[in-house]
Amino acid sequence: MKPPTEHEAPPEVALFMPPLQPQDALPQAWAAAWRELFGARTAPLAAQGEALQPWLCANYGPRGGQGLAWRFGRALARHWWPSLATSASLHTPTFGLQPRGQRVIEGLRRLARQAAPALQSPVWVDTDATAVYWRWRRCAFGLGCPFNPDHSPPCAPWFGFLQESVYRLSGGRWITPQPVPGQQAITLPLQW
Repeated sequence: MKPPTEHEAPPEVALFMPPLQPQDALPQAWAAAWRELFGARTAPLAAQGEALQPWLCANYGPRGGQGLAWRFGRALARHWWPSLATSASLHTPTFGLQPRGQRVIEGLRRLARQAAPALQSPVWVDTDATAVYWRWRRCAFGLGCPFNPDHSPPCAPWFGFLQESVYRLSGGRWITPQPVPGQQAITLPLQW
């Protein structure tokens, strides 16, 4: 076998590329989600994280901003999923063969453990007999619309993120997340 030239990659490098860790893949997923919603000609929001939701509400109004925040969460989950799923071992046969409800609950717990450090926002999953709860201490995307706090979800991008994640974990079931009144939490009804 001849050695590679300066323009060719060695065969080992071309055949295997290790997946990025979630915190390393987040900026790429954020930029891809931004391009998906606003087009390739727009630059991604310079102040990521806590500036997103207030910026969307200020530029698109309370309802438009919340809707775009929800869609952004779904797009972020879709583009971040390969890295999150690989690092959380969601593609293994033993995980995939679990019953649907157990797979969704365990998958959300693993996603919370992977997403929390990357977004620098503590999140965890609780369950009871009727629902799964996704809870957080601080919204990683900024608070809801500051001029319409009563009628805006507490952290709209998490709603979209969870809807897309549950869709992938459940094998194609759409479940609409609901806010828990008076708490920083989202509930997902157990309807598998």
